[in-house]
Amino acid sequence: MDGVPVPVSSRSLTAPSEFGPFDILSDIAHRYYVDGFSERSITVCAQWLSLTVAAGDVITTRYLLYIEAIALEERGRNDEAIAVAKSLLAGLGDDLEPMWRAKALSVVAESSTRLGKHGDAIAALAEADWLLQAIPTNTYGHLSASMAVALALRSLGLLEQADAALSRVRGSHDTAANLYVLQELELLSSYWGAALLLIGRD
Repeated sequence: MDGVPVPVSSRSLTAPSEFGPFDILSDIAHRYYVDGFSERSITVCAQWLSLTVAAGDVITTRYLLYIEAIALEERGRNDEAIAVAKSLLAGLGDDLEPMWRAKALSVVAESSTRLGKHGDAIAALAEADWLLQAIPTNTYGHLSASMAVALALRSLGLLEQADAALSRVRGSHDTAANLYVLQELELLSSYWGAALLLIGRD
């Protein structure tokens, strides 16, 4: 992706929902990413975007862009991850869409941190964190955006804030989602503990 806004048809197939009619495609792409096949995830996202855009499935298009961005980030292709995240942001137009803005800005923040662009990272993260309050709680969108913000906070070394963001959504959804939150909390705790040992605190 080159940062060009993805066209969104005004004749969308999607009803007001958190998921689109082609959601199964984003599920598959995300599963590739979670299972460690980030390159495969990037490939299928790029392939399936042409279908979801043509079909007017706005929501699945956004999920595919986000998954492509985090998969690129996982591969260390941070400039490309930022470009895809900004493409997602541009496609939102003037709509607030707090969940999508928070998720995309979290990618910008984390990838910018890895590139040493700390000013860009902090600006993106501050906006993403502020947007969380505009997302209805007990929704998948709030859970997903909170986790994205938490990972960006961790990348900047803001471990207490990351722990708080994850803890707020722990137990708020089904078992599978909660397991994912608990996994990230355990990873954060391990990272935090290792950091304390390195600076001589236990």
